[in-house]
Amino acid sequence: MVPIFAKPSVRLHSMMTVYQENMYAPNIYRHNYQDTSIRMTGFFKLMGKWKGSVIKLIYHNFIIFVFLYYLLSFLYRFVFIYTPYQKEMFELICIYAGRFMSYIPLAFLIGFYVQQVVSRWWNTFTVLPYPDRIALKLVSFCPGKDHFTKNLRRTVMRYVNLSSILVYRLISKKVKNRFPNMDSLVLAKLLLPHEAARLERVDFRTPHETTWTPILWALKLLCRARAMGKVTLEAPIYANLVSSFEYIEDCNRKILNYGWVEFPLAYTQVANFSVYAYFLAALFG
Repeated sequence: MVPIFAKPSVRLHSMMTVYQENMYAPNIYRHNYQDTSIRMTGFFKLMGKWKGSVIKLIYHNFIIFVFLYYLLSFLYRFVFIYTPYQKEMFELICIYAGRFMSYIPLAFLIGFYVQQVVSRWWNTFTVLPYPDRIALKLVSFCPGKDHFTKNLRRTVMRYVNLSSILVYRLISKKVKNRFPNMDSLVLAKLLLPHEAARLERVDFRTPHETTWTPILWALKLLCRARAMGKVTLEAPIYANLVSSFEYIEDCNRKILNYGWVEFPLAYTQVANFSVYAYFLAALFG
């Protein structure tokens, strides 16, 4: 019940259905570059993008490079000109740096590094688990509007979402800040108090991560309901349903692997060293 003295926007938001909220919510599937194909102004709109742009990433390095370039240019034109030996040594360094730049396979190193980084980034996104597969199969294989069946489907999906969130807590600081402890999961209605105690006991008994525990609870719940005759699941249908849980667990395991094994440090060091060495030579060359 919304108080009558609440702000109009609050009252309007509270009376909106979930469908209406989704209609007015920002579209996450919009094309961010739809204005960049416009003639004449498309290039400037593309380069004007700031969030996630290359300009945002390198502008500070670009400023340092330009500053050092004009500093060396000033020294050569207004300081070294009075000392022939210093001017000659500076010119020899420039000649050597110009020749040295051709020995750095920058295109090969950067191309290989960028390809590996982009592939890893995209693969990390594509392995994010979607619970829709299990939800659709539960509705199809466990139909019914009675209290037990509806509660069974909701509990199983809650366990599936809980397993994914436990994985995200291990690899994402934002998710960890959102759910710092078991109490926050209970407040978010992802866990019941007695389930939080059970999960803490499992964490205490094993030195490894326990993100698989909610999946185990969901499978045991379905197995118990099938054994009691509450739901009718034939063997092929039950195996098909279990395969969906294997899909969630497989995705969670891949996400943990990506967070556990980082991109090789040597590749990153070689790429960074090559780039900085190239542009250091470019200051003189």
